[in-house]
Amino acid sequence: MDRTVIIESDEIIVWYHADQRMIHHQMRGYCYDEPLRAAFQAGLAAMTKYKAQKWLSDDRANGPLSLEDEAWVFHTWGPSAVAAGWKYWALVLPERVVERMNVPRFVELSRQGGITARVFTELEPAFDWLADPSLGRSEP
Repeated sequence: MDRTVIIESDEIIVWYHADQRMIHHQMRGYCYDEPLRAAFQAGLAAMTKYKAQKWLSDDRANGPLSLEDEAWVFHTWGPSAVAAGWKYWALVLPERVVERMNVPRFVELSRQGGITARVFTELEPAFDWLADPSLGRSEP
């Protein structure tokens, strides 16, 4: 797996997978506020630079989003990511049920923004779905 670290902190790491033109983040624990925003902004910059269309969210270790972070992700960062070319999102669910409660709404908000989103319970199937060469085949 050929990947480049984009940004890394105690809470989150973001990679770029060149072969799949995919941004991939992994929550290492509860990530919120500035570490979350810095990581997502760095991922967005990489998405723009490499013309990536796919984002893999490994949120197994994450906690719930605050209302402020949720608003920022879906109303500020998300539209910028779509404008940069984001089209496909694979979300690996948090391990704890309480953190999963808002996922259906998050997926629906993303779909309304033009994202093809799928939810997974394990990392490998999520990665495999995004790595499928047929995704984005008709894209330039």
